Amino acid sequence: MVSLLLPLVFSCGRSVDDIYSNVTLNAACEGLELVSIRVDNSLKGNFFRNLNTGEEYSYPLFVNGSCALKVLKGVYIFAFDGTATLPDGSTCRVRCYEHRSPNDSVNILDDDVELTFELLKL
Repeated sequence: MVSLLLPLVFSCGRSVDDIYSNVTLNAACEGLELVSIRVDNSLKGNFFRNLNTGEEYSYPLFVNGSCALKVLKGVYIFAFDGTATLPDGSTCRVRCYEHRSPNDSVNILDDDVELTFELLKL
């Protein structure tokens, strides 16, 4: 019985983790020090979308300009408007727009991917 089940256990050869990527997003904005960036994930224009599947992921809180996501490997577009908090406690609106269309998509195919982009201060 065990010998019949072994081929089923090893037939796929890849673990589920092999189809996911750990993505680190690094945001910079005109030389500003970004303590945090909060993105309202309920707004239609704020998205991190897999073009292969159409699946969208919510942005976590950016801390010191960075955040981490675990996503299915594929081709992605993303954009958001957010509220950035600066070291003095003041806030400003920022926009990520460099990768919002399929022409500017990014390939996320490795196990670990780091993406750095410039924000527009609104």
